[in-house]
Amino acid sequence: MSPILVIIGNFVVYLATFVSEKNSLFKPMCYFEKGLRNG
Repeated sequence: MSPILVIIGNFVVYLATFVSEKNSLFKPMCYFEKGLRNG
């Protein structure tokens, strides 16, 4: 795979994760991750 495709793939995954934060199904996981980041 070319580096460009890898970068685009990583961006798509990041974007999907950002969008999923608005989904109530993913909110508990997001709160858990924020809790870990905040310590």
